[in-house]
Amino acid sequence: MCNMFHIQVLEELGKNKLPYHKAFKKSDYLDENGNWVVAEKPNAYKFETFLFDAFSKIDTMAIMRVKREEEFAPVKNAEGTDSPETARALYKAFYGIKE
Repeated sequence: MCNMFHIQVLEELGKNKLPYHKAFKKSDYLDENGNWVVAEKPNAYKFETFLFDAFSKIDTMAIMRVKREEEFAPVKNAEGTDSPETARALYKAFYGIKE
């Protein structure tokens, strides 16, 4: 998402706590011997807050609908889906950039 806010709106939103959302994810860790372990399956809960939970507190807002392939290349993961690699590929495809 791309969002643009008036500073007064952000100041008001900052006065309220947002709810936590939990997600069960893979998380690498150090074992009892100090060895780095790369998780192969989900093993930890991640608690996140999301900006869209604050939208109900905003008096006025506008939503602009766009074609995802023209305006959106998310980066949420280090690799795989929605990673810098996939975002780069989307931009290159959109602008016709060849390797």
